[in-house]
Amino acid sequence: MTVPCERYRALVEGMRLIENLLRPQITPRVSKSIREQARRIMRHYPTASDFERIAQTSPDQLSTTSQTNGNKIK
Repeated sequence: MTVPCERYRALVEGMRLIENLLRPQITPRVSKSIREQARRIMRHYPTASDFERIAQTSPDQLSTTSQTNGNKIK
């Protein structure tokens, strides 16, 4: 079962992955079509502050705090 902190971490890491696909210096061998698809996705993707607001209003769905050690997820 996925817990709220794991869901939050997956969203943040997914955002980082898509952002990295947009940067040729980080992902040099990614095709132009994949970069364009990533660009279209990021145009409407929630920001990190959106994730935090959702976590504040729906802590049963997202949590910015690790269940294991209580640290804030970055």
